[in-house]
Amino acid sequence: MERWKKNLYLMWVMQVLTQAGFSFGIPFISYFIQEIGITEPNKIKLFTALLSAAPAVTMAIMAPIWGILSDRFGKKKMLVRAALAGVILVGLMGFASDVSQLFILRILQGVFTGSSTAALIFIASNTPDKDLPGALGVLTSAIFIGTTIGPALGGISAESFGYRTSFFIGAGILAVTFFMTIFLIKEDPVSETRGKRMKPITGINLKSLLNYSLVMLLLILFFSYMARTVFGPYISLFVQQIRGKLEGSSAVTGLINAFAALMVAFSGLLTGKLMRRFKKYRLLLLLLLMAVIVSAVLFMSKGIAMFAIMYGMLAFSLGSIEPLVMSITSQTVEPDKRGSLIGIETAVSSLGWCLAPIIAGIVSIEFSIHSVQLLIIAFVICAIVLTVIAERHEKKLNA
Repeated sequence: MERWKKNLYLMWVMQVLTQAGFSFGIPFISYFIQEIGITEPNKIKLFTALLSAAPAVTMAIMAPIWGILSDRFGKKKMLVRAALAGVILVGLMGFASDVSQLFILRILQGVFTGSSTAALIFIASNTPDKDLPGALGVLTSAIFIGTTIGPALGGISAESFGYRTSFFIGAGILAVTFFMTIFLIKEDPVSETRGKRMKPITGINLKSLLNYSLVMLLLILFFSYMARTVFGPYISLFVQQIRGKLEGSSAVTGLINAFAALMVAFSGLLTGKLMRRFKKYRLLLLLLLMAVIVSAVLFMSKGIAMFAIMYGMLAFSLGSIEPLVMSITSQTVEPDKRGSLIGIETAVSSLGWCLAPIIAGIVSIEFSIHSVQLLIIAFVICAIVLTVIAERHEKKLNA
């Protein structure tokens, strides 16, 4: 079997475990902060927003830097760094005794982890161009299958053994991926040598990667990511509000997150096939139109079951956009620059991950948690407008 295929299959397993490890306890932070003393409703919403945004801020800053360093010093080193940091930081979250400690650890998580980004960079740089769309789709499916398993089992663990134990179990799972990275992953020697010989990438080099089409794709990625993540931190509080009690809400929240992640994983697996059947902007537009319809139905839905179904459908419609954008853009640059490119894309996604919970926090405090769902519709509409503009621009260029 070719090395890139072996790496892809190993990376698939590792990303399932990595994302399961991270999502074993983190989706339940809004419950955990209630356990350690935050009980006033608006403070719970505020700290939920801050703890969700904290790693995104630092990841937005660090992702391009780690991308450049991966091009310079090798992709496997970045995988090892991210895995080790995950073990330490998630484990320490289980020992946190107040919100300030959690906040610091979440900031450090954004600085030093970024496991999925490191994996995407590794695969994008060690996979033949013709196989890249399918490979990125497969890897994205692993990321979301992991976030399917993690919340489902984590919710049961939290109900049975407590939230702290969920963080410790998550750290243990991440430790497995750390050792798998060291002993099983082998970087393509051609890619590794090319990365070591290349000149350092400067700001001028980075600017040369950016053109009108790429900027438009990054903006589409930004708004679609905002739409997909804006309500995530508030699912737990929404479930608690509907049920009227905290007891048992962790398990329900875990199952909702698991179903949504499963739908994203399924859509990720379809990315390569869909790209062969549709033009890129036409496919983006179809997925976004589906998302705006589903998000409108989601807002009008009543009850946990209907909410879970619609949220899963939303995750499906938006789930292919990130790997789709990454595969399109990765094919426009040389393999030794893909680390920098994916670093930029991750920074854009992280910026969305940062702003979404902050905006959602303001809306939830001023209006209601349910009102946050209107933001999903607004962000998807922005992405649709940008897609139409980008498609028209490409048609003019081709003409």
